[in-house]
Amino acid sequence: MAEFEATHGYPPGTNEVRPAAPAEQRMATALRLSSHPDLAPDLATLYATVHEVSLPDIGRGCFLHQAGHVLAELTTEGPVRLGPDPGHTGVVFGSDGGDGGGMLFAIDRGGRIHRSRTASRDGDFEPCCDSLREFLTGIQRAVSGGAGQGAGTGPGACAPAAGDHTCPPGRS
Repeated sequence: MAEFEATHGYPPGTNEVRPAAPAEQRMATALRLSSHPDLAPDLATLYATVHEVSLPDIGRGCFLHQAGHVLAELTTEGPVRLGPDPGHTGVVFGSDGGDGGGMLFAIDRGGRIHRSRTASRDGDFEPCCDSLREFLTGIQRAVSGGAGQGAGTGPGACAPAAGDHTCPPGRS
């Protein structure tokens, strides 16, 4: 831990993946049953087993929001627009902690992951992963340091470098 603080200038946070308890499993079911046309089935499946992911010390930070938050935001604010076509929309489900604002991650109906260029739901989104599985695998590699960098280094496990449209493997 002393090495982390000396390298980064602050103490490590609590990095955790919280499994879904029965209440969260019910929320995942509610998400699935919401029948929202923008909801990717893979997202509801993820929330049946994972409550939330909080990895503040991986890259710029990586956070997968709780199912209740995702459903509430989808209900109150609707989906985000993912490109120039007004019909191409998605559901925000995560963010990074970058630079005090945090870029957002959204999943479209087909399961493709998009990353915002700004810390706003109204920001310009760009594709970053072809699937939720690819996105999560990139995070797993960043946590284990298998992306060519140790965990907590580079611009972010969840944040590709500028112009990089790949998954979040924590590369610079």
